Amino acid sequence: MLIQLNNVTKNFVVNEIFSNVKMEINDKDRVAIVGRNGAGKSTLLKIISGELSFDSGERTVSKNTTIGYLSQEFIVREDLSIYEEMITCFDEIISLEANLEKLSYELTPENIENDPGLLDRFDRLQNEVLTHKDYHYKSKIESVLYGLDFTKDVFDKKISTFSGGEKTRLSMAKLLLSEPDLLILDEPTNHLDMENVAWLENYLSSYNGAIVIVSHDRYFLDKVVNVVYNLEFGKLKKYVGFNKVQLTDNNYIKKEYPEILFDFNAIAQGYTSDVVADFLNSKGIKNYIVEIAGEMFLKGKNTIENKAWTIGVENPIKPLDEKELITTIQFENQGLATSGNYRKVWTDSNGRKYVHSINPITGRATQSDVLSATVVAPSTMYADGYATMFMVMGMEKSKAFLAKHPDLAVLLVYSNDKNEELTFKTNPFKKLEEKN
Repeated sequence: MLIQLNNVTKNFVVNEIFSNVKMEINDKDRVAIVGRNGAGKSTLLKIISGELSFDSGERTVSKNTTIGYLSQEFIVREDLSIYEEMITCFDEIISLEANLEKLSYELTPENIENDPGLLDRFDRLQNEVLTHKDYHYKSKIESVLYGLDFTKDVFDKKISTFSGGEKTRLSMAKLLLSEPDLLILDEPTNHLDMENVAWLENYLSSYNGAIVIVSHDRYFLDKVVNVVYNLEFGKLKKYVGFNKVQLTDNNYIKKEYPEILFDFNAIAQGYTSDVVADFLNSKGIKNYIVEIAGEMFLKGKNTIENKAWTIGVENPIKPLDEKELITTIQFENQGLATSGNYRKVWTDSNGRKYVHSINPITGRATQSDVLSATVVAPSTMYADGYATMFMVMGMEKSKAFLAKHPDLAVLLVYSNDKNEELTFKTNPFKKLEEKN
């Protein structure tokens, strides 16, 4: 454990920013703190770093833990050149090199004869230099500066001549080169282009210490972090991936920490099913169904009945107390997703039934004659994406699309001009029915 916050509360004048915050940062953790603007994320970073006090609670830091904090302010001296500022991160190795060079001048025959231990001291010091973690500090400096878009021809320019965004990148370079045990970054991608962000992702993925990041760049966070804390309405909640859960002897998923939450609503349910399936695969589970809000991934068979998994597709129009199966199918090692506003059907002045689906591109509702779409695909995420697409496109465009992609297993329930509820099945879907 590097840092622990226990029941930390912070107020500004009479307003409470957050209360009873509990947080633990361990070696090599990759932590994101997310939340709406003004929730107190930067304030929490300053408390973690030790730059800001708090009103109650405890902050515990392990002995000798080094902390580096990149805030919205510069941490570089503007009267120095870029290179002069960067080498300040390597005082120890530079001092050792200087001592080694000084000692090398003393290696005269006369001194060696008068001081039998001189060669041994030189060998020990030389070995210390050669095995030092920063022995290649010059190439480290070049690598980080190149990654943050500074070419060698500007290394000798004064920092005062650079723009605010460039000074922020230089502050980040200095912090990365200092390699603290805990690296704290507040909106690190703000002044980076796509290539710089990609470089930073790769750099942080191999970073030896722990990292805490506040960022609105969700794609960047997805690449870098494995633990997410959400700060909302003054409370901090922890969300983690499946590296923080384990299987019991009965193959139930067990959370390592009771306070951990699985935020299945924050990401597509189909993708979540795939993530859970990957976790089960990593544990060698051969037969299972993962089902989250109707989206599922199947593998193997029903070992209780010793037969293939059989999945029923409900009629989307029938009331809950009159459940009716349209069909049943059998498949394995694939995902299934159904999209549609089940039992939420609107009728126009001519009596025709419609559903309203949210167009994922525009964010607006679209009226569709497709009442539900069921898709079987290699992953549940793909199945979910296709099903949503068919709901948005409507029946005419969906049929045209499927004519060009005849390998998709799809069942569409739709309403025609006569207000009849009909089904459309592709040949691959019919083959799944034939297995029953």
